[in-house]
Amino acid sequence: MTVQYDPKFAEQGRKLCLLGATQADLAQFFGITVDRLITWERKYKEFRDALELGRAQADAEVADRLFRRALGYKRKTQKAFQHQGQPVVVDIEEELPPDTIAGIFWLKNRRRENWRDRHEHEVNPSEGLIGILSSLREPKNVVLERPVKKKKSSNDGSNNSG
Repeated sequence: MTVQYDPKFAEQGRKLCLLGATQADLAQFFGITVDRLITWERKYKEFRDALELGRAQADAEVADRLFRRALGYKRKTQKAFQHQGQPVVVDIEEELPPDTIAGIFWLKNRRRENWRDRHEHEVNPSEGLIGILSSLREPKNVVLERPVKKKKSSNDGSNNSG
């Protein structure tokens, strides 16, 4: 039995995307194949828009949390203590320090040209192997000169030539 598209699927799909659902997850939920899901996205604008909105909202939420984690932030929380045998709940403000890994991750994704680990080199295949190898490391014009050792002169006054 083939599942027919129903307009209520748009809101269900949006909510699933908010939870991080992939295309495979959505297809499984609706009881269809991934190919059929893609067809629905192409055919039904409200469905496509709802999925895009859910994905965008989820991504924005994660980006916001990552950004806050990278910079460090304060949060309000509660701690429970015991005072004279009675439980006491106290509101506190907790400071979370900046997270270096979150900062690096943020920069590598937002400012790839400055923060990526891998550097790409353009290679012209018509240059052959020599061109490829030389593009990986541009030679520098460095001249190494070996110091010239002066021979001790045997100018002690005697002339051995005869």
